[in-house]
Amino acid sequence: MYLRMLDKCLPMGPHLGHTGVVSDRMLVAAAEALPPLVQREDLQRGTVYLTLDNIRGVSKAVAKAVMLCAKQDGHMHNDSTQKAVSKGDAMLDAWVDVQMTNLVTPPQPMHRNLNTTRTMPA
Repeated sequence: MYLRMLDKCLPMGPHLGHTGVVSDRMLVAAAEALPPLVQREDLQRGTVYLTLDNIRGVSKAVAKAVMLCAKQDGHMHNDSTQKAVSKGDAMLDAWVDVQMTNLVTPPQPMHRNLNTTRTMPA
């Protein structure tokens, strides 16, 4: 289950950090970011896996962990990301929020109205 979660959340960190690489240490940092996100109530009920209810929060936590690791290892190639990481957790949190909000979504396909009646020219 954690591998599926990482598959969905891992790309955000390297993308935002312009790392150009995903090292083994970055993968470990991403994996280690997940267990603390499991809620205490879920653990008490015997649930040990994260749900997708908070996928945005999970993506953000994984992205931050990966970016911090990338900076430590010298893989971060983006000045604004390096500045955000250097300013502390609260600033990085806000920066990642803005970046996630500004991500470009692919264009949606145009839908034609199939119920339109067309008349043929005479």
